[in-house]
Amino acid sequence: MKKESLDIARERAIKAGVEHMLKYVRARVENFQDDFNIGVALHACGEATDIAHVKCLEKHASYVLASCCLGKIQHACHVTFPRSSVFRSILDQQQYLQVRQLLFKV
Repeated sequence: MKKESLDIARERAIKAGVEHMLKYVRARVENFQDDFNIGVALHACGEATDIAHVKCLEKHASYVLASCCLGKIQHACHVTFPRSSVFRSILDQQQYLQVRQLLFKV
């Protein structure tokens, strides 16, 4: 979402000699519709990591995802928590968020 982040990514890609292999997009991950082979999400806040994961799976793309901002997922609207079917059979979303809050103190 930040222009500065894309600028840093471009600089690093140039130094690594791979700039011609990458496409830089400044957009919300849930709105991204292009085809791709590899997905990279760094410091993807809240549910953005989960959405990136789903998009990579849909495209059968390899991926590297590094989440952050654990405290933001309580506002999730595109992803249902818990994601695991096993946990969903035990906890509803509100219970999951309460357990998460206790564990991570968010």
